[in-house]
Amino acid sequence: MELYNFSEHVGIFRIDQSICDDLIPILLDMRDNLPSDGRSNVNGWQKNYLQDIPEFGQLKDQISNQFDLYIAKLHEMYYVREGNNEPKWAISIDNLFANVNGPGSYHVLHNHAGCNYSGVVYLQTPNQGGPCGNFYLRSPFYSPWMGSMQAETTKDYQASFESEKGMGLIFPAYMMHSVGPNMTNDDRIAVSFNLTVYFNQQLAHFLEESRE
Repeated sequence: MELYNFSEHVGIFRIDQSICDDLIPILLDMRDNLPSDGRSNVNGWQKNYLQDIPEFGQLKDQISNQFDLYIAKLHEMYYVREGNNEPKWAISIDNLFANVNGPGSYHVLHNHAGCNYSGVVYLQTPNQGGPCGNFYLRSPFYSPWMGSMQAETTKDYQASFESEKGMGLIFPAYMMHSVGPNMTNDDRIAVSFNLTVYFNQQLAHFLEESRE
């Protein structure tokens, strides 16, 4: 008997913390002056479609570079290269959105439609008074034996990542995820993103030439 296991891939990266420091006052000012878009954020503030605002340009570049590395690593694992053909892809940031979560606020379990991949970068993660909320990813593959398992074994069906300033995550957009409540006395601040990768040779070459 042979068992074949499927898996998914979560990218973990870090950005320059000076980018975090530059964006924190901008987002707090937006929080104080613009209404929240709501969605998955409960009792916190959320604002969508920030990708065209110039102040977020450095962060966009960091995310694009990290996502490019993520896709390249997946290709190393799965892509069968024919001759000297290099894999080509184009990346689109479909939505860059901010979340400011004050004490007690959190994100309900959800996923992201209309894109291939999603992710988050933490800009501020306070630690006074308690945890500021872990990021939880639910396993996309359930065992038919889960209902009869011992309670302590079910932890394998959920991955937990402790939020940390400058840390980023990338994961397939269909995966269900949530963020625990902020139990500190300060704001947890993060920027999330939705990405699409196009495995189209002509489009990839066009975008590559347009950047030169």
